[in-house]
Amino acid sequence: MESQKSRRTLKYEFTHEELLTLGRDLSIKNQELRTLEDQKKSVVSEFTSRMTIAKEQIGSLSDKLSAQYEMRDVICMIDYHTPERDMKTITRTDIGESWEEKMNDTDHNLFNTWEQKQREENEFGDDPEVEDEAEDTMELPDLPLQDDEAESEESNVAPNKKRS
Repeated sequence: MESQKSRRTLKYEFTHEELLTLGRDLSIKNQELRTLEDQKKSVVSEFTSRMTIAKEQIGSLSDKLSAQYEMRDVICMIDYHTPERDMKTITRTDIGESWEEKMNDTDHNLFNTWEQKQREENEFGDDPEVEDEAEDTMELPDLPLQDDEAESEESNVAPNKKRS
């Protein structure tokens, strides 16, 4: 009888050392896979973020193009009581455009110089020297009182007021 060699696929049981080696290899490959998945998430997240920003920019540009304007903070000059009392003139400093509006309560409270100016002109006229003289006469220096004047002055002082 003749013998012949052949190859067949049969069950093979791993030794203890081979099982330990397979376990280490499996653990390493599992870590590599998790690292790759984390990198993929990071890259996808970055591209998603970039795509979101691009979509927002496209939306903003589309809105501007459709509306043909946008709202911006612009420095303006405001002239109160101009061109007439209770009106204000607002002028854009960027393009020089101006318009008039009625003054509101806040404008009157903060910038009510019209009445003050009118009172000053009626009282002192337009002469600034007269105005300065009027201010000078209103301020009187405190002079020390003599004994009899001090006693009569003390009787005229209202309660709760301090004398200087």
